[in-house]
Order: sequence, then structure tokens, then C-alpha cells
Amino acid sequence: MLGVPSTFGYLNFQHSDVGNAGIGGVVAQFLAAGTLLVGDVVFISEAETVDKSVTNADYLKFAGIVVGGQTFSSIGELISLTTEVGDTAATVGQWVIVQVSGIAYIKSD
Repeated sequence: MLGVPSTFGYLNFQHSDVGNAGIGGVVAQFLAAGTLLVGDVVFISEAETVDKSVTNADYLKFAGIVVGGQTFSSIGELISLTTEVGDTAATVGQWVIVQVSGIAYIKSD
């Protein structure tokens, strides 16, 4: 059914100005445990949501990089512009799109 999230990942590849490589890779939808920004590095929490942390041990459950979310559309939208890195992708309980492998832009604090 259209608009119903699945548990299956899918591929997202786009042209990039990062050398000859394009950004993209396997992405999956998760529920956000807190406010997440495009480019955040996230882990899978005990509640099976994704969140960010300042505790290194949490990243033993590494999920990937936030590349989009429900803030941009009702079912989640992938972001392809570097200018959107740092924008809010999702808040608590909203869908967030996480890239689990490949090349992605990250947010550096």
C-alpha cells in the first residue's frame, strides 16, 4: 500500500561533487527517539528507535547516518542537498530515514 512504511531497506543513489563517487546507499526507516538532524550519526536504542548520544558505548549499536525524515514530508523524504545538513529531519515519534551503508554527508559539531 502506498505510504505505508516497510521494514525493508532500499537504495538511494544520487550525483555528488565528492570526487567521482555519488552519495547514497542502503537506507531504512526508523522511529526517532528524540529530535534528529540531517547528518546526525545515530544508534538503535533499547526501545528499537534511533537516537544520538555523547556516550561512545551507545555506538556499539550503530545504525547509520540520518538522511531525511518526516519533517520534510508526511512519510519521510530523502535529502540530497548539502545545504540541508543540520536541518531537523524528525522529532520524537516521527519517521526518520537512516542510511545504513554507502556515502553520506554528516554533521560535525
